[in-house]
Amino acid sequence: QRVVVNLSRQRAELLRDGEVVDTTAVSTGRKGYSTPAGTFVITNKHSSWISTIYKVPMPWFMRLSCGSIGLHAGNVPGYPASHGCIRLPYAKAKAFFSQMRVGDVVEIVR
Repeated sequence: QRVVVNLSRQRAELLRDGEVVDTTAVSTGRKGYSTPAGTFVITNKHSSWISTIYKVPMPWFMRLSCGSIGLHAGNVPGYPASHGCIRLPYAKAKAFFSQMRVGDVVEIVR
């Protein structure tokens, strides 16, 4: 399974065996904090994470490729508004977290 995040559409899809099994609105990096496109791997997961950079809660956090960004629950206003992370509505972040495993792929496309 994998997640595909579409930056231009501000949407994410959870795929299993090539079929979309869930979809959600997201909020990615705003101007000056763009979310990078590319293929990443979930390297760790924390159900209750506090950002070490911004000192704010990031529930259902899934870190991407040992980097400073990941997917997590947060405000999804309908446009890019984060500092680079991919925010999902709380219930969707929890659902994606429960289905994704360390080692699963997250593809971020423009």
